Amino acid sequence: MTEPTSTYVTIPEAASLIGVSRAFISKCIHQTRTLPAVRVPGTRVVRIRRDDVLALVEPV
Repeated sequence: MTEPTSTYVTIPEAASLIGVSRAFISKCIHQTRTLPAVRVPGTRVVRIRRDDVLALVEPV
């Protein structure tokens, strides 16, 4: 079986990963739309690609 190309994380996991608040991650998803995310169908659960989270803190 092949490895998935990217791993998905929750909002709290994303916040912990880059050392910011959960509110900041939520704002990036819902208000500024700078962080793409997906909602698990039929739930309120949001998942974010780990690579997209790490891209928020990479130098330009």
